[in-house]
Amino acid sequence: MRILSRPLVSKGVLFYQSPESLRWEYQSPVRSILLMHNGKTRRYIQGKEGLIEDTGADLQSLQIVIQEMTQWLGGRFDENSSFAARFEQGRKIVLTPRQKSISMLISRIELVLSDRPGVMESVTIYESRDSFTRFTFQDATVNQEIAESVFREK
Repeated sequence: MRILSRPLVSKGVLFYQSPESLRWEYQSPVRSILLMHNGKTRRYIQGKEGLIEDTGADLQSLQIVIQEMTQWLGGRFDENSSFAARFEQGRKIVLTPRQKSISMLISRIELVLSDRPGVMESVTIYESRDSFTRFTFQDATVNQEIAESVFREK
């Protein structure tokens, strides 16, 4: 179901450190931060008084999605019990849900790998044939030291 007449563009940064530390920060149009470190996931959303921790019930399902992402970022596309991986020509990996409950929400996920080792060019999540969310990654930096505080502090 298409809701928006034109794409909504968000911008931010993504930090990943193997095996399972992640910081995904949207900087515009609405600031939010998703942190995963030492098995704990936290989300902060911009409110009138600054960043406020979101403790909603959907945080557990979000943690599952983030763990899936860490598998992809680590190059482990075929170790997924929720999605079947199919490699296509042109550095594309198509993930299709194994379970009907997931396929009702996501019809497929397309991962496009960069020609640079260890870098993902884009992730497109298809909810239906003409409704999708696309993440495009630019200015990737690989194998640089990341301070542990990046994954702990908002």
